Amino acid sequence: MPQVYQEHKDYFVSSTPERQHKEWAYFVGHAGEVTVVRNDKKEQLHVQPTAQPKKPLQFEWRNLSEDIVYLKLEDFTDEAAISQLYADSQAAIEQAKYLIIDVRVNYGGTDSLYYPLFKYTLPQGKAFRDLDLPNDDGMEILYTDRNVDLRQQLMQNILEDPNLSAETHQILKEFLKELEENRGKGYVLYGDEDSEQNFLPDVLGLARPEKVFVLADVTCGSSGDNFVDTMKKMPKVTVLGRPTMGILDYSNCCVKDFGDYELLFPTSRDTRIDQGKGMNDKGVEPDILIPWTPEHLERDVDLEKCLNYCKNA
Repeated sequence: MPQVYQEHKDYFVSSTPERQHKEWAYFVGHAGEVTVVRNDKKEQLHVQPTAQPKKPLQFEWRNLSEDIVYLKLEDFTDEAAISQLYADSQAAIEQAKYLIIDVRVNYGGTDSLYYPLFKYTLPQGKAFRDLDLPNDDGMEILYTDRNVDLRQQLMQNILEDPNLSAETHQILKEFLKELEENRGKGYVLYGDEDSEQNFLPDVLGLARPEKVFVLADVTCGSSGDNFVDTMKKMPKVTVLGRPTMGILDYSNCCVKDFGDYELLFPTSRDTRIDQGKGMNDKGVEPDILIPWTPEHLERDVDLEKCLNYCKNA
């Protein structure tokens, strides 16, 4: 492995081993044979395409005890599955003392699909305007005619989904309005102080759960990055695990179709880049770091540690 890495070092995006999983998956997938060394013993494995079908995304909830509810969300795209998950788990969550939200493996999607979780993370009776949240981030969007046209087309396609909720429908309509209003203006800073103060004004925190834990790792990206970054600022939330993927320095991607191929490119940039605080190859740091070890292959170390924190809270 070290020899392969040295020979192909320029191919790897990151120098951190845990952040090289995609590159290693590519190399292993294109290899004919792999030598595995375990306990000083070598074994030759022949690599061939798997016949197993792709596993469906997981959206599940369960009671881990009388006081603890566990939620698993592998993206913020499947609105029907996520809405059903929230509806099915709501009664249990609002009676639980602790809520664990697992976004280890989260492929991102639309930020608005995690908004219903905010009532569990805000202090009782408090709205966003009542919190003294750090304001060290911002985003500027490049509103060229082409970018506006492509993003409008993308959002119109989403609006055609018959399963779209009224809330998401309204949010997309507002985005479409902003796109047209800013067409041709170049870079425009997204939002202002008034919009931040009035963010979800009707959402108030509940008494229960008393504490929320978020499990995260490098396989959580895009809207997953944003989710962990936002949750980390909430007074009732503690993030455990490892840093997220960290792909939000440039975001709000759109697609240009050239027939034989498609070009995916971002239309916005995080202003923290200018302060040397970008998240590329860093991700969102957890409050409590749980380094990865081979034990993670045999048992859920992160969840075990989280349950210990619940018992000792």
